[in-house]
Amino acid sequence: MSARIRSVCLLTGSDYLAEFMGEALEQMVSGTDATIDLVVNVETEETNSSDGADFIHNLRSRFERRIVNLPESEVKIDEVNCLSNAEITNCKVIPNPRIGVRIPDATVERIDRECDVIIHTGVGILKGDILNATKVGVLSYHHGDLRKYRGSHAGFWEFVNYEDAAGITLQILSPDLDAGQVVAEKQVDITGDKTWGAVKRRLFSESIDMLKCGVQNLNNPNYSAERIPEDQLGKMYYSSDLNLTMRLKYIAVSLHKSIHYTILGNASHSSIEE
Repeated sequence: MSARIRSVCLLTGSDYLAEFMGEALEQMVSGTDATIDLVVNVETEETNSSDGADFIHNLRSRFERRIVNLPESEVKIDEVNCLSNAEITNCKVIPNPRIGVRIPDATVERIDRECDVIIHTGVGILKGDILNATKVGVLSYHHGDLRKYRGSHAGFWEFVNYEDAAGITLQILSPDLDAGQVVAEKQVDITGDKTWGAVKRRLFSESIDMLKCGVQNLNNPNYSAERIPEDQLGKMYYSSDLNLTMRLKYIAVSLHKSIHYTILGNASHSSIEE
């Protein structure tokens, strides 16, 4: 039986991709019949704020990059081999009245006409007709378990809550945030990670093969994507939840885990020497 997904559109918000995403796309193309024929680079409009939102955003960014040391590895689109034959086009987003962004009608119509599925990365929260475009819709990573942690700051809440594992989900996006159909998922052991950055790097690394697996699942005529019942979906976390109290908690948890695993490591080393 011919594959359901052959032509892919990559919808991205930058000339650069996260390194794990570049590797995920390479694995998908090499491990399935899919090819990436169209890249839509979405230009987001810069907004100026007079209510202090930019100041708060900058504080959060400094916390995330300097204290947490989050991974920043990126690769330029034209350096990703599986994108070498794709046509690259640009469009500007249309701000949605409440939250998220919309893709212009002409771009949505072209994607729907030419592609079987959309892979979304770095564009923000999508709204409107793009969610129903193509035979499959929009595939997107969520580095979290939809049954427990939805929304922003992948891996942070699992870390500060002393979870033993963190989830990774590949979903078909729906109008409701992080409530789409699950096409691939896994749990990753994070017990030995001493920082949020370490957790996030682990989640990124472990998610590389999931795009290939998700497409393989969708190409299986006997496979049905799972929709999690609304009453089983996890709590929604927002950027505003990363407040001063949570940052202080993060520092305390990081110190505790660092001391704990250092002691365990020394004890283990001593027992080996004996």
